[in-house]
Amino acid sequence: MALASPVVSAPATEAPLRAVVYKISVLQTNQAHIELYNTVARPIAEFHDNGTIEIDVMASAETLLGVHVIETMHSRGYPAEFDGNVGPEDGVHFPDGALSDASITLLRFFGVRFAADQSLVPGSHWTTQTGTTYTVKSADGRRITLEMLQHFKVANSISTITIQGTVVYDSGLLVPLSGDVTQHRMEQHPEGAIELVEDLHFARASDSFDQEGEK
Repeated sequence: MALASPVVSAPATEAPLRAVVYKISVLQTNQAHIELYNTVARPIAEFHDNGTIEIDVMASAETLLGVHVIETMHSRGYPAEFDGNVGPEDGVHFPDGALSDASITLLRFFGVRFAADQSLVPGSHWTTQTGTTYTVKSADGRRITLEMLQHFKVANSISTITIQGTVVYDSGLLVPLSGDVTQHRMEQHPEGAIELVEDLHFARASDSFDQEGEK
């Protein structure tokens, strides 16, 4: 969840300290479990989207990165730009409701010292202040394959959310390279439940710190 926080960033018109671009594809599936007399109706709706997300690091402080995010998704039809920051571990701080779930997922791994103090030996795991558990599945040099799992109830809401997936993280470049992450949201209503599933796939397309752009 993106939280509001004082922004540490430079104006977006200034050249970024670093620019990382990801190709994104999203599949959202909404299914309602509605009780009708002695049956349960399960209407399903699907939504596909794709595009790019650019993360520009505009400023760096001891505990925060000021970032400018540009979401260019097919469904929107034009670039949407947002400013905020990323704190220690996987804390993402933007105005509530501004960013897409895809951007929030990516920004988690830009957290200041995200895994710097953790063992990256396969089998190691840690849990952040946001309640997300990361487990090291495998390691190939500085390419670390992480499994992530987070489960929480949305405050003042009828929703519970589970986020899980697998992400390849570069411990040298300090960014995610690729990943598949699923967010499962369940809403309980008097007439039944609504299940919302979002499957996200992403891959790094370019990086000003690595012009070859490992994929």
